[in-house]
Amino acid sequence: MLQGELDHSRNEFSSIRQEASSERRAKDSAQARLEILEKEVDAAREGAEKIVLEIKLECQSRVEALKEKVSAEEEKFRAEITRATEQLETTIQFAGNF
Repeated sequence: MLQGELDHSRNEFSSIRQEASSERRAKDSAQARLEILEKEVDAAREGAEKIVLEIKLECQSRVEALKEKVSAEEEKFRAEITRATEQLETTIQFAGNF
């Protein structure tokens, strides 16, 4: 009877050891997968940050180009207004002389 209990305890111990070993392997596998996923997330984050920076720089470049274009157009418009004002003043002076 004592031998039977001893055999049963050994079998149970062996079973628990196998289960623990299996759980350890599963944990190690999950940890390895987690590390891989963390690296993938980091790489994706870095890629996204690079894309965002590139977009920001492109937008800034476009805004600067538009500012320059608007400034040039404004300068032309002001010159045109000055020319038209001078012509109007000349016409008023000329008409006033009659």
